[in-house]
Amino acid sequence: MMRETNVRASFFENGKNTMIEIRIVGSSDTIIRKASAEDTARFAAEYQQYKGNLPKDVGGTPLTEVPGIDQNRAVALSLKGIHNAEDLAELDDGPAKNAIGMGWLDLRKSARNVIELNKMKAEAEKAKAAQEAAEKSAADEAEAKAKAEAEAEKKQANQKQTPKAS
Repeated sequence: MMRETNVRASFFENGKNTMIEIRIVGSSDTIIRKASAEDTARFAAEYQQYKGNLPKDVGGTPLTEVPGIDQNRAVALSLKGIHNAEDLAELDDGPAKNAIGMGWLDLRKSARNVIELNKMKAEAEKAKAAQEAAEKSAADEAEAKAKAEAEAEKKQANQKQTPKAS
């Protein structure tokens, strides 16, 4: 099932019941209720994380890498369910406007630009690593060839110096 980009869920215990909290990114509205089988299927990754007591891996690009977002604003956005630049970049117009307010369009555009720049940097680093590996391989081959030639010359010189027995 494809992940819903603007919906977040978390599971928790309330006495003997497993509960779910469902949030719409960019909205302060939440739904809290007893978790159903449909909830555990719909939010399977979050449920598995809850059952395994795994730490929540937010991942992604930190909000503070987006121009115009300082630590305080990142915390405020996090409270509205926007935890990284990818969350911000994926927001639809309505939730973005509600979560961010004035300047939401510029911030969302900046988040998208930061993500694209990071992708280009990663691709450039990958290409550089591949180039360095190819250069090292070529240098290793040249060195091995030079050693082999030197050994052949040494062997040939030794054969010339050794007199043949008649």
